[in-house]
Amino acid sequence: MSVGSQLHDARTLRILMLEDSLQDAELIVYELRRGGIGFDTVRVATQEEFRRALEEYKPDLILADYRLPGFDGLAALRIVRAVSHEIPFIFVTGAMGEEVAIESLRSGATDYVLKDRLSKLVPAVKRAVKEARELAQRRRAEEQLRQAAAAFENTREAILMLDRSRRVTMVNRAYTMLTGYLPEEALGRQLERLHCNAGNEVLYRELWERLDSTGSWWGETRKQRKEGGAFPAWESISTVRNQEGHVEGYVCLFSDITTIKRAADQLRYLAHHDILTGLPNRLAFTAQLDNALARARQQRGRPLAVLYLDLDGFKPINDMYGHDYGDRLLKTVARRIRHSIRAEDCVARLGGDEFGIILPVIFTPRDAIQAAAKIIQCIEEPVLLDSQRVTVSASIGVAIFPDDAKDGESLVRAADMAMYAAKQHRCKVLRFSAENIALPATGTDNEQEG
Repeated sequence: MSVGSQLHDARTLRILMLEDSLQDAELIVYELRRGGIGFDTVRVATQEEFRRALEEYKPDLILADYRLPGFDGLAALRIVRAVSHEIPFIFVTGAMGEEVAIESLRSGATDYVLKDRLSKLVPAVKRAVKEARELAQRRRAEEQLRQAAAAFENTREAILMLDRSRRVTMVNRAYTMLTGYLPEEALGRQLERLHCNAGNEVLYRELWERLDSTGSWWGETRKQRKEGGAFPAWESISTVRNQEGHVEGYVCLFSDITTIKRAADQLRYLAHHDILTGLPNRLAFTAQLDNALARARQQRGRPLAVLYLDLDGFKPINDMYGHDYGDRLLKTVARRIRHSIRAEDCVARLGGDEFGIILPVIFTPRDAIQAAAKIIQCIEEPVLLDSQRVTVSASIGVAIFPDDAKDGESLVRAADMAMYAAKQHRCKVLRFSAENIALPATGTDNEQEG
């Protein structure tokens, strides 16, 4: 049987009443209403009903008579406490001896009210509900603290807590793992004095200025390990303020980004280098040529040369012995070209068996012709691939800045055309010449000048 009162109060209680007397139940309900408590209530009188209501109704408060036919409030209390210690349990009963009352409280009862003194019921209910809510809030806060502590200790990022003076008050396990410093070695020290490279004064001055103005900072730093050596770190620092907006401290997080930077470096390398030979690729060749041309223009058009090289006899070897032999041959040729030019010169693999060479400093066109001849001489040395002795040669086209072309694209195209002309004329090196090699007429000034 149930009796209830649903009020509009957002804090309406779900009350489970263990009471076999309808009249007493109505008196309790009347007293609660009179006290202004919003509630729903379900009344039960047997153990089976009580167990079912406890599971299905999920009460916020239990009001129980101490003595019932075939069941008693103390047994009900034990059932409740086996499930939860947070549900307030108040005995509302007749005469109750002092020993019984003490036993009830020791067993987990929140309070007891005698039926002939129901005026004390509402204060007891309010007090019990308030304490239960405060307990629930405290336990939620404790759980959040436990979760925060677990995250603090188990995260892979190093975390440092700083006070208003920017001194370390707490560090986590990851901090010790990353730097090698024990907590007691870090506590009390200022962040900029801790495992940081010398010369970071400017960085940290800018860092604290940014924190003062925006409340946060992030960027790349370098951290010293206790045993020596350093590692790149991604670091972020946030200001912690109280409700009044005053600074209470700072939270600093950093992580080792060595792997990330290594991967980024590898990606940059792959974007600008040929995987097979390790030489710069066409993209890097173009960038280096643009830089060399910019320097040449700054020096009043100082000449430079672009060589376009294509192997002769490579395809038959590749077809006869397989791509593995062909790849090994290309790697050998790349090494030989690199060793046959100067340190300031640049060689790149432009694709297939084609290579580009930049000679950023020459005095006369003859210097470029001689460099090309030296490259061919090195390439023509026999190559031993396992037991096979193979030989290749090369054709090289030469274009000179500023005589043959004025920009990088036109220079490369001129050298490429000179290389094809060299193959046609069966000569190994040929410089671009407008007299015997015509550039396609596209209408650009550079091409017309070429």
